[in-house]
Amino acid sequence: MCLTGETFKARPMKTLLIYSPKGGSGKSTLARNLAVAAALDGVAVATLDTDPQKSLSEWWDRRDAARPAIQHFVVPIAEITGPPEPIGGVDLLIIDTPTAVEVFPQAMKTLLLAADMILVPAKATIDDVTSTERAMRFARGFGRPAAFVLNQVKPRVLEVRDARRRLAGVAEVCPVDIPDLTEFFRSAAHGLGVLELSDSRSAPDVAALWRFAASRLGLAVAEAA
Repeated sequence: MCLTGETFKARPMKTLLIYSPKGGSGKSTLARNLAVAAALDGVAVATLDTDPQKSLSEWWDRRDAARPAIQHFVVPIAEITGPPEPIGGVDLLIIDTPTAVEVFPQAMKTLLLAADMILVPAKATIDDVTSTERAMRFARGFGRPAAFVLNQVKPRVLEVRDARRRLAGVAEVCPVDIPDLTEFFRSAAHGLGVLELSDSRSAPDVAALWRFAASRLGLAVAEAA
């Protein structure tokens, strides 16, 4: 992403990369909900969609301008030639990545090296765990902080505990799991995050995930009520 002129500002901008080679792991869902959480917390946040499917971009297009502001940029993964440059007034850039990361190894290497924090979502299935274990080992090879987050999980299911134990043998696992609830799809249909729903059951989980990511990024955020 190359931005010029007034977009530059000499201040640190943190970069959070959502990365996984596994389709359906919920990368875009995490990206938009973390962006909303950051915006609600008063963090100047932007999102970058590198996925040709443009799910994150379509969500942003549906978002009401009256909602807490989230800047948005689109650069297809095939066009990534260098690290994201600082964006004026933005404290945090959240990057959504495509599934077929192996097709663009140099672009992914560039994004991984530029990340201040990498989140690797995983479902609690053997296929997802195996795939994301490999992805995490690859990502950690670049020396960047990284953690798994168990996503779209069913509560009180034995496989979730087993997946957490196995993933913890590879890298840090976020202490909160993100549940598999229809409200994620319901909120997305209106350009919202679950934290913006009045009756959200998953809002505490998303808020906890945001505090976890923010702490690893060194961003000051409000304490939980």
